[in-house]
Amino acid sequence: MAQINSTTDHVDLERNSKDLSMAASAGDAQGRAAAAAAALDELIARKKSKAGDAKRKVRMADGDVNFILSLKRVELGGMEYLDSMSHHYTPKRMEEKRRLHQEAVVMCREIDDEIEARQAQIIKDLSDKGYAEADDREDNLADDEEVNELERIHWESLMAASERRMSERRRMRAAAAGKETTPS
Repeated sequence: MAQINSTTDHVDLERNSKDLSMAASAGDAQGRAAAAAAALDELIARKKSKAGDAKRKVRMADGDVNFILSLKRVELGGMEYLDSMSHHYTPKRMEEKRRLHQEAVVMCREIDDEIEARQAQIIKDLSDKGYAEADDREDNLADDEEVNELERIHWESLMAASERRMSERRRMRAAAAGKETTPS
């Protein structure tokens, strides 16, 4: 589990653990799934409320700085290639392909804008401080371990419910097969 950073986190984690334990001991797969989902939702809400907290910064490696600064904007081509394939698709399918291409263009532009903003921040850091900084990933990793544990519990409870349904189906098939082979 993740490091506990405050008393509130400890109390929340303890309560979530008790909720999950109670549901697990009851043997109710739906209860385990609901408890895990509730605990995960609560953790995510808590993380979002902490998002405004100041993040710790660490110095970026020179290789990372060089890599980010070497990235260039790439403009996607037009839809000429789609027009050349138009005889292979229905008009409805071609319209969908055009829409998907346009969405990809918009997404790529947004990503390129984010990269350029990051490059500008790195250049500013280099000129002001002589090095660039990034958010400390250790804080993020600690939180991710907690999320991963809750997701694992939730997944296991879902799989248990699925296994229970599959066992019930096998039992019903076996019962139905037994009726078919038994003479009347």
